[in-house]
Amino acid sequence: MKNQIKLHILTFFDYVSAIPITIYIALLYQFILSENISILFLFFEMLYVDRIVVPFIKNQPYPDYLKHITDRPQNAQRCDYLSREPLRNKAGFPSGHMTVTAMFAVYQICDKFIQSGKLHYDIHLFIHIMLIVTMGFARYYKQCHNVIQILVGTMLGTAMGYLAFCLNNNL
Repeated sequence: MKNQIKLHILTFFDYVSAIPITIYIALLYQFILSENISILFLFFEMLYVDRIVVPFIKNQPYPDYLKHITDRPQNAQRCDYLSREPLRNKAGFPSGHMTVTAMFAVYQICDKFIQSGKLHYDIHLFIHIMLIVTMGFARYYKQCHNVIQILVGTMLGTAMGYLAFCLNNNL
C-alpha cells in the first residue's frame, strides 16, 4: 500500500515535470490566436534561457568541493522533461524546470500587476505561486535536484521573468 502511494505521487510529479513543455505549447497557441508579438518574444526568451543560459551555467568547471551542490543527487530518476531517463552524474545546478516555471509565473504576475495597477492577493497570484512550489516539490521528491539547485533555479527564473517582462513592455 505504501509503495503504491509513492508510485502515485511519483506519477503525479512526472506530470508536473512536463509543465515547461506545456508552457511552451500554450505560448505558441496563444500567439497563434492573438498574434501578439510579445507572446512570441516571451517564447523565444524562455527558450533561450532554457537551452542556452541554464546549460551554460550547468557546464561550468566547478571545483570538486562544490560537487555536492552542482551535481544531481545520487538517486536522480526520470529527470528530463518527459520523465524518461535518469540523469545521474550530470550537472543539476541550477534546475532548468524551476527556471522555466518561475520565469513564466513571474512574467504572468508582472503582466497582471501592470494591467490592474496593483498587486493584490487573487487567484491568479495564488495559482502562479503554487505552480512554482509544486514544481519545486516535484523536483525534490523525484530526487532530480537538491534544495540549493531548486532555489537557484527559482531565483534565476524570477530574474529572467522580470527582465523578459521589462523588455517586452519597454520598461
